[in-house]
Amino acid sequence: MSHSQSAKGSAVKVYTTPSLFKDYNKLTKDLLAKDFPTANKWVLECKYKGPKDTFFINPKASSDGKISAEIEYVAACNGGLKVTVTPEIMREIKATAHYTIQGHKMEVALQRLHDKYHYEVSHETCVILSKRASINEKLTPTHVELGMGIDVAPNCQVGCGATYDIGANDCNWNIGCRYAGRGCEMAIRTNRLQTYHTSASAPCSFMFNGNRCTVRAAVEVVCGRGRGDKGVAVTAGMEATCPVHPANTIKARVDRDMRWVVAYIAKMADNWTACLSLDENMRVGVQMTHS
Repeated sequence: MSHSQSAKGSAVKVYTTPSLFKDYNKLTKDLLAKDFPTANKWVLECKYKGPKDTFFINPKASSDGKISAEIEYVAACNGGLKVTVTPEIMREIKATAHYTIQGHKMEVALQRLHDKYHYEVSHETCVILSKRASINEKLTPTHVELGMGIDVAPNCQVGCGATYDIGANDCNWNIGCRYAGRGCEMAIRTNRLQTYHTSASAPCSFMFNGNRCTVRAAVEVVCGRGRGDKGVAVTAGMEATCPVHPANTIKARVDRDMRWVVAYIAKMADNWTACLSLDENMRVGVQMTHS
């Protein structure tokens, strides 16, 4: 069950809490989507997390010619500011400010993209009802989002979410449930009772050549009359520690149409991580990250 504790040298509380409704399938989604670099593309990026009350810069460049930099300041008071700039700084710039207090996180983002302006105001928390429930909201010029979840049994949650399209005067809603415990995760949700989304992931471990190898498998199924002629969509994947170099990771993903991709994530010296992917068309993707 969730609990709180005081951070060393500070009165700021650190919470371990239930999941937000939007993150009910996060473990499975991350396994099937993250760390698969885009085919025929390379990315060089920095994801440095600096100490409190300091400024730091994280640049990013890719083979399609896009260059950007994130200038970030993280305050000791549990707040922060991040500004994302590009070479066209007068036409492309984004600023994000966030602050967390007693388990409530507030965030405001302002963006200019060419001649258009966009804003986002969001709030999320997992500490209401004695830390048994979660809620998240987001407001943009075109949409209003709301999600809620509550514990109904140990490791079990039910929740609902809705997105209101202001321009179309239409509300898109979801309901779902989640089990998460001992490294396993299972989530089921439906969109307007038209489409049904089921996801699950679970780990196992064994010894190989004297090294402990941890494997995590995941599957995702989307079905329902809302998909029309597309039929049932199935995606399966796995990630495992490398048997030869346990600090590295091997990942693979395949869908119903036998479109597959494999990836190898290698930890290198000086906090560098190299990620290489290969898909069914023998196309390679590369991502280099410094942290």
